[in-house]
Amino acid sequence: MKTKVLIMSLLMGTMALILAGSVRAQPFEFHVEHDHRLGHCRGTLVIGPETIQYRTPHRKHERIWRYTDIKRIEIRSPRIIHIVTYESRGKLWSANRRFEFKLRDEDITAAVSDFLLRRVTRPLVLSVLPTIERQPTFVIPAKHRHRRGGCEGVLKVYPDALVFASQNPKHTRYWRYQDIQQIGRLGPYQFEVATYEHQVGGPDRVFHFELKERLDDPIYDYLWVRVNRTKYYPYEPEQPVRATPTSGVVRLSTRRRVSRR
Repeated sequence: MKTKVLIMSLLMGTMALILAGSVRAQPFEFHVEHDHRLGHCRGTLVIGPETIQYRTPHRKHERIWRYTDIKRIEIRSPRIIHIVTYESRGKLWSANRRFEFKLRDEDITAAVSDFLLRRVTRPLVLSVLPTIERQPTFVIPAKHRHRRGGCEGVLKVYPDALVFASQNPKHTRYWRYQDIQQIGRLGPYQFEVATYEHQVGGPDRVFHFELKERLDDPIYDYLWVRVNRTKYYPYEPEQPVRATPTSGVVRLSTRRRVSRR
């Protein structure tokens, strides 16, 4: 009898794992508008385990991308997603083609961000936060400066990510440390994050923050060794930082492209 109960328990556990895996493998489908230079078309954007597809009656604009064919996925807001490909804009343009989609019926959810974080190794742009179950190691209230004005929010430092939670959802960002090119500071109340995010008319985007509380050396060093992880500054994600690589003033130039690691 005990043997039968044990076998049934094992079978039920196996079925639960299979069902959970099949649920995670289900594609996300969104009714979208694809913006053109002139006008737009409508269709369905399908984010699946192996590919991302844009299905539309306008055959000229239909696409199927493997993840290796995508340079960058940018969730710019809960209703806007950009896909930057290696496709050239045209015969006279060497720049990579960007496909812009606006969701018509529903918002992008944390489940989509969770899926992309598991699937995509190249830098991501996420304004929709994934599921975060742990508490941040450090929290610093901050203002994100824009070209015009700014928005207020909170910088949250985790062992595996840096988050800016903005009062304006489209300015919220979730960065894995591999999504960050470099960090810098000019004194204890100025902090900068150089990313791989595209910026119109310039180099990759640098986020400038005015901090409402001090960014002391231990916090900055905690971030630095995660962005610049090398054999000289190893760390365990769950352990506090022990090394102090630099505590001086570091300024990221916005006049020229920040060199990639």
